[in-house]
Amino acid sequence: MKKNKITIIIDKPIEEVFEFTTNPKNTHLWISSIEEEIVDEYPPKIGTQYKNTGGVLNGIFIKL
Repeated sequence: MKKNKITIIIDKPIEEVFEFTTNPKNTHLWISSIEEEIVDEYPPKIGTQYKNTGGVLNGIFIKL
């Protein structure tokens, strides 16, 4: 089976990247298939639940 690998280098501190990627207001900016993301609490912690609309994960809950 053929494999593909993509490496992305982000020239930002890890804390800033984590803040951006876990903020539900930004999800559609880096996952184009997501229209909206709703969380039950922010900032996230263990047990935080995310719900996405749009794309292949439409209506799927993700729990940390």
